[in-house]
Amino acid sequence: MAFLNGEQRDPRLNEILYPPCDAARTKDLVRTYEPNKEFADKGHISPDGLLRYLLSVENDVLMAEKYDLHDDMDQPLCHYFINSSHNTYLVGHQLTGRASVEIYRQCLLAGCRCVELDCWDGSDDEPIITHGFTMCTEVKFREVMEAIAESAFKTSDYPIVLSFENHCVKQQDKLARYCREILADSLLVDPFDSHPLEPGAPLPSPNLLKRKILIKNKKKHMHRPGAKRKSKSAGEPVEQLKAKQEKGTAASEAAAGTAISALVNYVTPTHFHSFEAAEKKNRGYEISSFVETQALQLLKTKPVEFVNYNKRQMSRIYPKGTRVDSSNYMPQAFWNAGCQLVALNFQSLDLAMQMNLGFFEYNHRCGYVLKPDFMRRVDRRFDPFAESTVDGIVAGTVSVQVLSGQMLTDKRCGVYVEVEMYGLPADTVRKRFRSKTVPNNTINPVFNEEPFVFSKVVLPHLAMIRILLCEETGKLLGHRILPVNGLRPGYRHVALRSEGNVPLSQPMLFVKIVVKDYVPDAMAAFIDALSNPIAYQSELQKREKQLEALIEDDVELPNATRPEPAHPSAEARRTSVVPVAAAAVAAMTRSTSNGGSLQKSAEAAAAMPTPPPKGQFIFTVSLTDSALVEAVDLDLLRKHPAYEKVASKQEKEVAKVKKKQGRVGQMRRSQTDSMLSLHKDQLKQETTVLSKYCAPLFDTLGALVKERHEQQRRKLNDVLHRQEMELKRQLDERNKAEKKELAKRHRDKQELSRMKREVQQKHINMAVNEIQKLRELHRAKDEELARRQDETQRELARQREEYERRLTDELKQKCDKLEHEFQ
Repeated sequence: MAFLNGEQRDPRLNEILYPPCDAARTKDLVRTYEPNKEFADKGHISPDGLLRYLLSVENDVLMAEKYDLHDDMDQPLCHYFINSSHNTYLVGHQLTGRASVEIYRQCLLAGCRCVELDCWDGSDDEPIITHGFTMCTEVKFREVMEAIAESAFKTSDYPIVLSFENHCVKQQDKLARYCREILADSLLVDPFDSHPLEPGAPLPSPNLLKRKILIKNKKKHMHRPGAKRKSKSAGEPVEQLKAKQEKGTAASEAAAGTAISALVNYVTPTHFHSFEAAEKKNRGYEISSFVETQALQLLKTKPVEFVNYNKRQMSRIYPKGTRVDSSNYMPQAFWNAGCQLVALNFQSLDLAMQMNLGFFEYNHRCGYVLKPDFMRRVDRRFDPFAESTVDGIVAGTVSVQVLSGQMLTDKRCGVYVEVEMYGLPADTVRKRFRSKTVPNNTINPVFNEEPFVFSKVVLPHLAMIRILLCEETGKLLGHRILPVNGLRPGYRHVALRSEGNVPLSQPMLFVKIVVKDYVPDAMAAFIDALSNPIAYQSELQKREKQLEALIEDDVELPNATRPEPAHPSAEARRTSVVPVAAAAVAAMTRSTSNGGSLQKSAEAAAAMPTPPPKGQFIFTVSLTDSALVEAVDLDLLRKHPAYEKVASKQEKEVAKVKKKQGRVGQMRRSQTDSMLSLHKDQLKQETTVLSKYCAPLFDTLGALVKERHEQQRRKLNDVLHRQEMELKRQLDERNKAEKKELAKRHRDKQELSRMKREVQQKHINMAVNEIQKLRELHRAKDEELARRQDETQRELARQREEYERRLTDELKQKCDKLEHEFQ
């Protein structure tokens, strides 16, 4: 239990809302994973049992909900990152590659939700898909549409975007006809009444667009009469030619026809002019495509405006035309800006594609990932180049310690592990953390490295950890992409993936992960008080007691016995000094308090006319004066201004300390009452939730009991039927055997016929008797089954009453315990 709560538990979880593992839960885990029954009965776990637990799904490196559909799918379409492909039809090179229909099926089955189709006029009056002005092969548009209709919603029910790069001049009507005929009801032709194509209207949600296919194609616009179109200049600047080259064939699309334009609605392409112009138009259904170089320039010059643009409408990023080797750009830079359709070449399994596959592996691989809250709300400002903590987001600290590996490869070679992080520029760490190389051991190498610490992760929502295993030559053996906000701390096994993000059967790494909130050193004490107010309150009480002890030391208690001095000689020295000092103070006090008596005595002596005797001296003050050695009046000394000043300072400090004591006590009482009320409310809410699900739980159990009873009855009837059939078969076999035996023994036909009738009648009577016995046994079993069902229903009702009563009793006991603890 200490291991589960101390090592495997997330320290950021609230202990009331997420209670620590208790003894009962620990025993359940031991019973589940401990193979030795004797150990399990004693509550002990062996190394084998612990290993089974560490390798189980229950100890996965990520939270279980990350794999499920956990995102809110009712937000507008522009609030999601969408898995997108570029030049989907190509298998290899951009200039000499082969076009394939099958690649569309593979991309859709891999979770891609936006595929691209470069449409051209075909030679046999059939539109084709190919990479124009290159040596790439071509495929029929109709075959591609059939493949899309077949595989569109096998992996995910959420909408698909068909991004047309339309170069057809004569065959556009066929494109529209094939879309309508093949896609049928899946094709969204008309916009929803609840989401009109109007300025300011939001886009529909993925849930609303389930199993729908959207067309992205240029839309035909009617020009006003008399409007002048810009003519192309004879010569173009070098910059424009370079931009055209980077955009590729996308810069030479044909004008849209009426038929294909009628299919375009929520993904209407438009030319991008500026962020200001787009904000002024405020058309959420319009989408702009950016070549990666243009998008990077906008991201560098106007990052905040780019983020705000993506809050309102969608943007599509695609690789520059000079990437003829089908390489990819890093998608993380554009995810940081909130770009939705970050299209990549799926045929190249490079680092960028691996990041894309790992990013969209989660949320049930539906192809949609909800953007963080601050990238969706118009009232929040976000700069993708932020280096300090984003407003409202708690930065994190992540530590990964690579301990060992298991069954990494069947080769005999050296291996090492690297750990990287991708996210905001401030969070991205590459080529920094690398383990030592373990030579010639790929079965169970031990790394046991010092932890790789990412001390401050500004934005955990967009950050991803990449753990990669490499040969000593640098060849990748496996890797894993893990979202930082889904990591579970503790000792975990990380199952590795291939370059195509396919799970590898055996290779895995054993790591220790520490995840916590980032706290500056100056705020550490304050955060500790917030995270554990009970411990902080105990610390306050401890300080209060220490303060009381400090005050009591300064106050002389009545009837107190003065301790004997440890060193008499030192005490004697102190007592011998006191009279001298007291005499000096008394003389000073007397000279001031008696109104200058010394001065008056000197004046009186000087006025005396009697001359001094010969040979003698006359002094104004005589050492024989008894006033010089009179007793010191302590009460009189306590009225001295110097003493009163020190005493006043002491009283002020004591009053200040007492005032602080009063505040501490008042704060303690207030905090105690508040914490007690908060705990009680949370316990009541927990009990309310448990009570709320009491009826559904037991109703479900009751329904399952009935269903189980019906299954048993059906099984009982089936057994009866089978036994009757087997009985009839066996009796028939006996009847035939006896008749054959009679035929051998009796030659007289009449006698043989009589004997056969007797045998037949005997077997009929036997069959009737045996079937009656079987049915009586069946009836008894059926009655016993009904009786047991009644007993089960009564036991279920009793457990339900006991459960409700136990909830009430536990609530009262917990409240009483809290009151006792907070007293």
